[in-house]
Amino acid sequence: MDSKDVTCRPIGRLKNLLHNLGGYPDRTIQAAHLRALARQLCDERATGHDTLRAVDAVADNLLACQQQTREEFDQVFDAFLKDGHQQTLRSLLDPDLGEGEAS
Repeated sequence: MDSKDVTCRPIGRLKNLLHNLGGYPDRTIQAAHLRALARQLCDERATGHDTLRAVDAVADNLLACQQQTREEFDQVFDAFLKDGHQQTLRSLLDPDLGEGEAS
């Protein structure tokens, strides 16, 4: 195994964790925005019922994806914690820490 493989795994796991953590609030905001848009369109009578139902279905789908993201968190976080990858990340993010361990 070359050093690139060892370095990429912790970074990939960190990226997955950050993606998971960011996806949850993103979907909340997107669903709320769609629902507000649907209310505005309804109030302005700017669209028909089919469009409003479609917007609502998309918002429901976003919230279902949000729940799936939440359910995946434990698995993603456990993968992040495995195999001492935090030490590799610390040494990449804080070069002084890596030097201190080598001596």
